[in-house]
Amino acid sequence: LRATRLRLRELGAPFWLRKRAFSPFIIAGRAQWTNSWGAPRRDGGNRVIRAHEGQDVFCNSGVRVLAAAKGTIDFDNGGLGGKVARLHMIKGGYLYYAHLEDFNTNRFTSGDRVRRGDVIGYCGSTGNAATTAPHVHFGWYKGGAAYDPMVLLARRLDRAEAKSERLIRLAKRMRRERTNAQEEGDPTSSLPMYE
Repeated sequence: LRATRLRLRELGAPFWLRKRAFSPFIIAGRAQWTNSWGAPRRDGGNRVIRAHEGQDVFCNSGVRVLAAAKGTIDFDNGGLGGKVARLHMIKGGYLYYAHLEDFNTNRFTSGDRVRRGDVIGYCGSTGNAATTAPHVHFGWYKGGAAYDPMVLLARRLDRAEAKSERLIRLAKRMRRERTNAQEEGDPTSSLPMYE
């Protein structure tokens, strides 16, 4: 996905097209994870061991975190997750993004509607992750129960990768049209594409 975004930049694609390279995956940049669903977790000096109810997606601090679905966003601060966002999906249930460095409050407040691919926050290490590498704890809840979100992560990654070629074809077509317009003497063709 990063290679797609770089190729789009090389082709002179506008920002609105380049940012679509990562959607609908949850991280707009380098990310990695292994299956951590159900892994034992212990918080601080607590002797109680609990099962991990999500997937930890590691990313660089401050990298944009994207909405994986459309719905309503709610922001909260405190507890194990630190800064968290809950994306209440239209078909029920919600996606849980924890340990965020910050929320995208320049664009959204709690209760706002978001679309897939919107920036809802930034990767971090808040809450009980203060001593770990930056990551997003990604959870999926429906009917009061936690479900393994691995299938959602994999499906969204597959979809983002599948559309890479379409985005590059579109950027090439836009570049050709700009070049043709310049050759025909269109004065607006040399204006920069605003982002």
